[in-house]
Amino acid sequence: MKNFFIGVAMSAVALGAGAQWAQEPTSVMGVQLGGKKEDIPRCPAGNAALKSTTVCVEPNAAGPEYGTLWDLPLNFILGGGDVRFVDGRVQLVLVAVRHDESYRRLKAILIERYGPPHSVEDKSVTTLDGAPMDSEESTWLGPNVLILLSERAGRFDRSRVAFSYRPLGQKKLQDDARDAKSDASKL
Repeated sequence: MKNFFIGVAMSAVALGAGAQWAQEPTSVMGVQLGGKKEDIPRCPAGNAALKSTTVCVEPNAAGPEYGTLWDLPLNFILGGGDVRFVDGRVQLVLVAVRHDESYRRLKAILIERYGPPHSVEDKSVTTLDGAPMDSEESTWLGPNVLILLSERAGRFDRSRVAFSYRPLGQKKLQDDARDAKSDASKL
């Protein structure tokens, strides 16, 4: 999962500046992109998070820069959504769905809400058994937000959509490069 976060951040930077996009989101499912972590209500402890009636964030064992979003408004999302914070602000929101009619439904919702993808690529992914499979990757790109919908991401039976706040994605990559340089000097 952490590798997928890194890949989306790199894509957001590599794609360069996005053109103006009338339907570019500022929030997704009630979560403000670039918004403060403390502005997202904290989930009740334990299994009560699963019964929350508003979107809330639960801390993640991977560290304070990660969290799990519960009570997202789309009922076909697998589990909760993942969120990454950079400097205490929302940089990335990621949700997964089954690769079945849920993928087609999610793609239709994204097109209805944000317009047609700015690019669509056919890619090949490899299963754990080494078998190649076709996969479609749809991208919406604006000055501040990248939406990346992967037909098969991480697993052949899972699809993912990532909403990346590009200014914080760029900062994360710069911070990581600075840290790597600093760590290398210690060797």
